[in-house]
Formats: sequence, structure tokens, C-alpha cells
Amino acid sequence: MVKMNLIIAGTNPLVTDMVAAYIMGFQPREISTFVWAWKAGMGPSSLNDIEIRGEKLRNVRKNFLSPTVVPWAAISQYGPPC
Repeated sequence: MVKMNLIIAGTNPLVTDMVAAYIMGFQPREISTFVWAWKAGMGPSSLNDIEIRGEKLRNVRKNFLSPTVVPWAAISQYGPPC
């Protein structure tokens, strides 16, 4: 857990997730679900197209660790998930 003292709110869930990911130190293009959303026609596709109110993103940005994703094929030998 990282205490950030922030509230991220908006009317577009993709936008709020993009802002949160950026604050966590990730570029939106690094997040595959965002790329798929853009391919499906959802938008916006750039932080520059988002109205940000309050604190500047650069002032609150921290670098979080990237998650480790283990492919199902690598763990499926252990049986189905509980």
C-alpha cells in the first residue's frame, strides 16, 4: 500500500484509469487493456486530451513496481484455481 492522499474521479472510467496508471509511474501505452480499449474505439488515447483539475500530475507521480504476470500455461500443471 502506498499512501498518496489523492482522489481521482471522472465520468469516464478509461480516463480515470489512465490518470491513475500515469500517477503510478506507467505510460498509458504500456497498459494492454488501454491499448485494447483504444482499438475498440474508446477514448481518449492521450493524457493531453484529458482535463486535469487540481494538483499537477508531475507533482504527485511515484514509480510503483510493475506486477509480475505469470502465464496460465506456466502454472496450469498445478490444477485449476481455487
